[in-house]
Amino acid sequence: MKFSKSVAAIALAGLCATLSRAEENERNATVEIGFDLATAYVASGATCNDSFVFQPFIDIYDLKIGDVALPIEFDVWGNMDLDDYDKVPEDTDPGRFSEVDFQVRLNLASMFGWEDVSLYIGYLEYDYPLAGGDADNVFDAKIGYNFTSGEGDDKETLLSTSLRLKYRIGGPSEDKYEVFADINRGFDFNDTLGGKIGCEFVYINVDELDGCETDSGFACADIYAKLFFGDFTLACTYISRLDDEVLPSGAYGYDAKWIGTLGWCHAF
Repeated sequence: MKFSKSVAAIALAGLCATLSRAEENERNATVEIGFDLATAYVASGATCNDSFVFQPFIDIYDLKIGDVALPIEFDVWGNMDLDDYDKVPEDTDPGRFSEVDFQVRLNLASMFGWEDVSLYIGYLEYDYPLAGGDADNVFDAKIGYNFTSGEGDDKETLLSTSLRLKYRIGGPSEDKYEVFADINRGFDFNDTLGGKIGCEFVYINVDELDGCETDSGFACADIYAKLFFGDFTLACTYISRLDDEVLPSGAYGYDAKWIGTLGWCHAF
């Protein structure tokens, strides 16, 4: 499937809705805008570019029509290569977007009022403007749980866990799926300074892909640490390969092992 104009239109409609106000001047939605400036772009352990990239995004959630809350959420995310990938310079085009992703989600946890559980199902689309080929169409589902202690103002999250499935229902890699298992702990040092440490394990299944030269199995474990200061984030991630038959070395494989990220995000 080529670039989905319908998904883009839905995301744009959601954005327009967030800019409007109810008659009582109440907020009709929450919008987060931001970007990450990273030293590499790595997806599921595979290096897409080992040089600097710029990754802007916009998230739209907490939509309302009057007093009725809508559990629909929208995300748009992009990757712009700021420099060549040395191992495949002919495939990169600095200063242009190599990937743009669109997502629409149904937030089941907010629909049912679950406090410490996160749960959504959605549609995710990977578009590749420079390649000009078909998009990858993905069924996306995620469930998470926060282990907490205390009540009310003294409530504290001790550990956050989540399990996410991305199943490709169309496109060049149809029937491939990935499972992400994440565990992390957050810290609040004061009102503006906080942090998070965690690890995410990535499992990849390519059994149904014709001509695939890699195996199915656990690809990598991403070990990360983040520091938050107001709207800014400073992060470092180490990608540890778990199986070289699943994640071979080289271009679009296990190449960049460390990623440094400077991010900014603001909600309004």
